[in-house]
Amino acid sequence: MKILFDRKLQEKDDFKLPLEDRAFRYGDGLFETVLVKNSEVKLLDLHIDRLLKGLKFLQINTSGLTEESIREDIHKLLDDNGIKNCARVRLTVWRKEGGLYTPSESGYHILISVHLLKNDYSLKGIIENVGLSEKVKNHHFELSGFKSLSSVHYVLAGLEKKNKEWDDIIILSDEGYISEGLHSNIFFLKNTFFLTPSLNTGCIEGVMRQKLLNYLSTQDVRTGEVLFTVQDMMEAEQIFICNAMGIRFLKNVNNKEFNTSVPEVLDAFIKSY
Repeated sequence: MKILFDRKLQEKDDFKLPLEDRAFRYGDGLFETVLVKNSEVKLLDLHIDRLLKGLKFLQINTSGLTEESIREDIHKLLDDNGIKNCARVRLTVWRKEGGLYTPSESGYHILISVHLLKNDYSLKGIIENVGLSEKVKNHHFELSGFKSLSSVHYVLAGLEKKNKEWDDIIILSDEGYISEGLHSNIFFLKNTFFLTPSLNTGCIEGVMRQKLLNYLSTQDVRTGEVLFTVQDMMEAEQIFICNAMGIRFLKNVNNKEFNTSVPEVLDAFIKSY
């Protein structure tokens, strides 16, 4: 499998990082996970917008980093790997070497890699068994809405999920409100409202979350960005999670069964995606 590092093609197995690399040393960068389906790069405008905002906050110079250049590079990499239909693409951007905690550089490295998906990859599905994290809490600050390379708290949540043999895990905010899933935003359907946790809970500002809220607003559907307690969540009629890779309904949360049938408005959204 080939990758693009600083826009130069090379074999994945030949890729190496110096010991001074800031992604390796400090997690000093951001990433995006992008879906390609039917050879179309999905939601790239939203991905790049979030990425550029985050890099600006990190004071990394983004000169030359545009939606058009990234789209061109993704298609080049797909072609060079012989991928014609569905793939998961990861964009990783981090600061160039120099300095210790205080950087001496503002330039960036960019790595684009691809993972082949089945041609019949489904944008919707069901997750069977989900619990609430007891060990990890989200905290809202200026970087929390971006996908940082410094993701140890998600690793810890993933280990908790694995040790408890759950299929996914819900993370709460440090104030006890529902925040997000392990790698996805969460929505609740309650009294015809589509509700999702406020960004103030420290959740990722997901591109699918944004796309879905925008879509629902055009369908005369009531939505809200809320502070939801565990009790509030357990009183919902349906719960689903979403990210750039699709939508998954939760069947059993905290030992309670939920309806997993896809509402008509969501089914229409998925078909249009």
